[in-house]
Amino acid sequence: LKYRQELYGRFQDLCVQIDLVHQFQDQAPETMPAAVQNLMEYLRGAKTDTRRQILSLGGLGINQTER
Repeated sequence: LKYRQELYGRFQDLCVQIDLVHQFQDQAPETMPAAVQNLMEYLRGAKTDTRRQILSLGGLGINQTER
C-alpha cells in the first residue's frame, strides 16, 4: 500500500510541476523556450511512466462483493 501511495504522490507532483511550467511558459514565452520544451518532455515522460506503473498494480479489490 505504501508503494502505491508513493506512486500516487509522485503522479500528483508531476501534474503540479507540469501546470507550473505551463504557467511560466504562458507568462514568459520568450524565456528559454528550448529548455522549457525539454523540461516538459521529461515531465510528461515521467508522468506517463508513473501512470503506467500505477495501472500495472491493478485494483485494491475493496469493491468486490462477497459471494
